[in-house]
Amino acid sequence: MFSKSCKTSEINKIGSKTVISNIKNGDQNFFQFSVICPSKVFFFSGKNLKIKSKIVSKKNVFSTGNFRPNEIRLFALCGSDKKVDIIDFQKNKIIRSFYAHEGKVNDVCFSENKINVLSGGDDKTLRLWDLSTQKCISTFYDHKDTVSGVSYFPYHQNMAATSSYDGKIRIFDFRYKHLMVSFFDHKCPIEKFKFSQNKKDIVTMGGVFLKIWNLNLKKEIFILKEKKPILSMDCFGKECILYSNFENEIKNFNLHKHKIYSVSSFKFPVICISSSLSSFALGLSNGSVCIKRFCLKIFIQNQKLSKSMVTKNQDIKNFHTDSTSNFFYYPSDKK
Repeated sequence: MFSKSCKTSEINKIGSKTVISNIKNGDQNFFQFSVICPSKVFFFSGKNLKIKSKIVSKKNVFSTGNFRPNEIRLFALCGSDKKVDIIDFQKNKIIRSFYAHEGKVNDVCFSENKINVLSGGDDKTLRLWDLSTQKCISTFYDHKDTVSGVSYFPYHQNMAATSSYDGKIRIFDFRYKHLMVSFFDHKCPIEKFKFSQNKKDIVTMGGVFLKIWNLNLKKEIFILKEKKPILSMDCFGKECILYSNFENEIKNFNLHKHKIYSVSSFKFPVICISSSLSSFALGLSNGSVCIKRFCLKIFIQNQKLSKSMVTKNQDIKNFHTDSTSNFFYYPSDKK
């Protein structure tokens, strides 16, 4: 199932022939990150930007995955085969598999205590798993449509949230008898949601809307509406949300000032965003992936990317730098 470590030149194999489904970074450091495609998953080293290993499947269509918190050895991967695989990609093997969903699995995540896994899928259910026994602890049937996303609260092992195409965000507290404690209504199918790093807000994305909800007040506090559908978003720092739309542009929304700043424009739509404290990666619709490293403090203060903050690596001949935004791309479209 796994290939051996690939040479740097093999990054060129991720190109226009490959559709990128998602990008995930390990914890808050970009020393490891994964590029998830329908039939392949690539694991990169952020230090030398080489492919360390990859997964290839002829039958399964991969949806997404997530690294285990505070480590980057284990990776949970889900897809159309109705199961969740826990992968030790450094040893190139699957160590756990969970079989229970009745349809495609759309999202999966680890708990902060590292011993539980959450998954959600087309069968409209949220499932809680025990990593050691591989058994399903609980199944929740609260949603009326496909569960599109699952996530634990930041630094909390007993509370989690789910998003669905029924337009609802549902909050669960596993310590109480009535586990579903609250919900927010986005009023249209939700493609993605994220907890902000200030631990006070939750951001929902669906259609042309980004909506910010305050967890303490349990109500909507801001609505951002674009002219065209929003493709992806991720929370960046304590006050920023990076998002993309069909206008091929990355924008930064400041949660505190409620202002929007343009970050960069591209030739192709940006279909996925993954950020960390010191960098972020973007997946483009033409199959290219680009990564940007910078100083977080300067970014927040100036609301722009500084060219002087780009990390240069002379050994990476397959990368090039865009003249306007100084992003590293692979594969390079320059000869």
